[in-house]
Amino acid sequence: MPLFPARPADTTPAHPIRRQVIAAGGAVAVAAELAIAPVTLGATLLALVVCRLTRWRPAWLVAPAAAGAAVALWHGPGRAVSGFVAGGAHLAVFLAGPGAVPAHLARLPGLAGRWRAGLASQLPLAVIAAAAQAAVVVTRRDGRYRPGLVCALRRSYQAALLRRGEVATVTGARIGLDRVTGRGMTVSWAEASGGVLVTGRQPGAVTGTALDLVVAAIQHRKAVLVVDLGGQPARVAAAIASASSDRQAPVRNWPPDQNRGQILAAVLAGRAVLLAQPAPQAAAAESARGLTRELAAVLAGRQAIGAPADVLIWINSFDRLGRDSVTWLLGSGALGRPPAALVLSTSSGPAAEWVAGQVAVVAVRGRPPLDWPPEPDREPAGPAAPLPARLLAGRGDADLALQVRAPVPRLQDGGRAVRTW
Repeated sequence: MPLFPARPADTTPAHPIRRQVIAAGGAVAVAAELAIAPVTLGATLLALVVCRLTRWRPAWLVAPAAAGAAVALWHGPGRAVSGFVAGGAHLAVFLAGPGAVPAHLARLPGLAGRWRAGLASQLPLAVIAAAAQAAVVVTRRDGRYRPGLVCALRRSYQAALLRRGEVATVTGARIGLDRVTGRGMTVSWAEASGGVLVTGRQPGAVTGTALDLVVAAIQHRKAVLVVDLGGQPARVAAAIASASSDRQAPVRNWPPDQNRGQILAAVLAGRAVLLAQPAPQAAAAESARGLTRELAAVLAGRQAIGAPADVLIWINSFDRLGRDSVTWLLGSGALGRPPAALVLSTSSGPAAEWVAGQVAVVAVRGRPPLDWPPEPDREPAGPAAPLPARLLAGRGDADLALQVRAPVPRLQDGGRAVRTW
């Protein structure tokens, strides 16, 4: 793959005369700058070489320009301007001097000596002019620049936060970081209230990204309900226990032999965590369906007395719950107004396809699930939803892409998951 993509062929009609004039004008301009301000020309060429090799954004040119301005102010603006125009002034005096051509040629050695002596005095303003010229030349239309030092520092800082488990942001959760800008990839609670789908080919990676959202909710001291139908109960329980201990949030396990309505009400009122990992698997789906309906009843009761619950609900491997229950949660208003944040995670392609059009946020961890998106000649399993190719372009298990449809649409690809619970 070439370092720089080839530009599209120029299909505009040729204008030989115009191009010749432009080329001649450029040659004259370079020759004039070489004679009048050679330091500027040399500094411009050096800046262009650096831009070509590093592909940094043109913003880096502010640094040498600022340095030149500082030196000019240190020595005095008047002195800096005099030194910068001294070469041109000497050349003008030489050309305007009286006498024939042989007399002018005889004065060339003296002019050359003054020309060399004045090079250092041109440097402060020459650096500023060179930075401006280089910025005009290297500005790229495709915007494909290599991240600079600021992005690298930001990326290191964000990665350190994620590794420490600090996934909560002011308005939501941090689930990864953008490889290019170094900024965090976040989901706000306003976005999550429209439903979140977390999917991918590897169940463990999908569970890890969903846990980022759950742990962020615990760090915000939201009430959290986890219905874990996946195959890693110990991992999920350990991550929730660690996050709850850090924030002193009480954790309740779901006991099927007690009054679940009272337990749910206590969890919501006390902003606690309820962990439901029903077993055996044969009866897990039916138990989870009963739990979600009781939760909806409790939420409706709180809303009726003017006490809406601040809660996040995570259903891991929701494809085992059944489509009727998930559809009911997504579309019936069972989660209250404003709705609770509902996170659905799965590694099943058909299940992801079916839910993708019904939620506001889609996060794809690693490669997309098998059979998703469907073949072009197959009818979709759920409401049609446009899926940008960038959303499904992940190749490694740590790759992360995010599409938000509401309240403000956005698409982030090229992300990386850092935290492994």
